[in-house]
Amino acid sequence: MLRRVRAALLVLVVLAVPRVLRAQELTLDQVVRVALARNERARIAQLGVTSAEAGVTKARGALLPSVTLSGGETLRPYTVEQNGRIVSRSNAASGTLSVTQPLLAASAFPLLSSAKHSRAAARLTEVDQRRQLCFDAARAFFGVVAQQRLLAAAKRRLQQAEATLADTHARVVAQLASSNDETRGMVERASAIQSVAAAQGALE
Repeated sequence: MLRRVRAALLVLVVLAVPRVLRAQELTLDQVVRVALARNERARIAQLGVTSAEAGVTKARGALLPSVTLSGGETLRPYTVEQNGRIVSRSNAASGTLSVTQPLLAASAFPLLSSAKHSRAAARLTEVDQRRQLCFDAARAFFGVVAQQRLLAAAKRRLQQAEATLADTHARVVAQLASSNDETRGMVERASAIQSVAAAQGALE
């Protein structure tokens, strides 16, 4: 599981970092910044805070006044007259404005309090997610650095084994050493090759 997390973070960093920076060695600060900016966990936590903020606004709306404005217009093809007076015009318009303010909305207070607690929890969750993401990125970074150093050490071991084998072979040809020494050198060289392959496989 840890290896999958490291691999995912490294792929994310490689895809997100510009080519100019890829040519250079990434620092721990760069890796953490890219992970915080591009990883979906940080984005999801941030959207959770936004959703909680909307919940507080919605819960507070129950305590605020409501304003209702309505209007209408009636069009008639003719006017109505009675005794020489117009009692109904060809068109008529009307409007209504009403303001309602709840004096006491007892059920709104616990809902508002719950929404505020949810908002605080979402903010703490965002901080915790960012902290965990920083630790995961740093863990992956140091894991890769350690593996790179293991690969470098394995390559140095291989170079040393090849040099020792060449020297032993020359001594065997000159009859200054036995063939058993050359066999031990070949075994050491094969072991060094295996170590290099294992280290490269771990990085890939």
